[in-house]
Parts: sequence; structure tokens; C-alpha cells
Amino acid sequence: MNSLLATKINDFMELYCNTWAFSGSILVAKKGETIIKKGYGKASIEHSVSNTSLTKFRICSITKQFTAMSVMMLQEKGLLDVNDSITNYFPEFHQFDKRITIHHLLTHTSGLQYLFREGFPILYSKSKHKHENMFNFFKDKPLLCEPGEKWNYSNYGYYLLACIIENVSGISYDEFLKKNIFEPLNMENTGNERNKVIVPGLANGYYLNNNDLIHNDYVNMDVTFGSGDIYSTVEDMLLWDRALYNGELVSKTTLDTI
Repeated sequence: MNSLLATKINDFMELYCNTWAFSGSILVAKKGETIIKKGYGKASIEHSVSNTSLTKFRICSITKQFTAMSVMMLQEKGLLDVNDSITNYFPEFHQFDKRITIHHLLTHTSGLQYLFREGFPILYSKSKHKHENMFNFFKDKPLLCEPGEKWNYSNYGYYLLACIIENVSGISYDEFLKKNIFEPLNMENTGNERNKVIVPGLANGYYLNNNDLIHNDYVNMDVTFGSGDIYSTVEDMLLWDRALYNGELVSKTTLDTI
């Protein structure tokens, strides 16, 4: 049965790739059993490197799942409370509205700006990025709404959550994820991408310009801190998915809250 399903999935993917020039990797699992894992297209067109199930990709906003989990792990340990004002964790910065809580950041209800919009030069800068650069850029930006009033997607909110993780844990965000999530789950091909650091096995990014494939624009990955800076593989993401159901990282009560 599973072999038949795998064939159907592969046939669909072959058709999809031929129609839309898809390039990437897939993994389909059911009840803990992997039905198919396979790469399609090229990780590097210019070097003719094919994608496999072990090819690393930027997972972009799926990063937020790991940031949120880290916050909840710290809450379980009694090191923070999601109902706390974020100003409790930024004593050196007075620009943040005291009404904004960690919960607001987690649920995109803080009223903070989106972050990755046009007119945001920090994202494309090749200079060394510091947290102060981000705080200074946003310090005079008005809230989009009152905290808790409505939902507004905010990458900046998750940037701040990663800063809170560092302030509370006493170690870097990258190190916290490595020690508390990636290593315990044996996610050996997952990590945080940093500016000017080459990640072996990471797929190149391309996009369609009319009918031509061209390289993605440069992005300073340090600016996507906490909101989009993780790379992974489909095999590692299966390990992450399983952990969300079996209580490997936090209690069922916390999982239900998430």
C-alpha cells in the first residue's frame, strides 16, 4: 500500500516539477513510517548538484516554531512568564511599550511593525549586524494597534523573543537551540545561519524572473534572528514533527498551550 502511495506521490512531483520548475526535497510519513523521501531539481544549478533528502534549506518562518518552543521551555523551568511585560527583559532599553507582553509577541498581537518591508535597508546590509541596529531602527516607529487589540504579523516580535531567550538563559540563542532542541532530537543537519558563514550542503536560492531562473538577492541572515534564520532538512524536520506529539521537549500541558 505504502509503495503504491509513494509511486503516486513521486508521479505527482515529477509532473509538478516539469510544470512549475519546482526544486526542493519532500518527505511524507504516516503513523511514524516514512513513505517517501526524495529530492527534486538542483541544489546548485551552476554546479549541477541535485537535491536529496539531506539537502539543507532555509526554513524561513518555520524558525518561529523553534523560538516559541524555546520560550515555553524557559517558562516550564520557571525562568519567565509569558504574561510578563517585555520591558522586564530589556532594562537597558526604554523604548518598548510596557503593555506589550511575551504572549503578545508569541501571538503577533503586540502591534509591532512587520519588519521585512520595502525601505528596510538593514536586511540587505553586508555590514556586521548588532541588536542595537534593530532597536534604533524601530524605536520611533508607532505601534500598528494597541497591544492585544488585533493580529498583525511581526517578524520583529520574534526577533525580540530570541533576545529574551538570550537574556534569560545566559547563552546565545543559537547555543540554546543546539543544546535544548537540536542535539536532544538528533537534528544533526539543522542550525542557525549567520551572515558571512558558509553552510556546507545548503541549497542555493533562485527565483523566476519572467521565465528565467536567477539567484535570490543577498539577505543578511543575522537580521532574521529568531524569525527566519534556521536551516534544516526534511529528515530533521520529521524528527521535529514527532517531538511535537510525543512530549520529548515539554509537557503535554505546555504543548496544548502552544
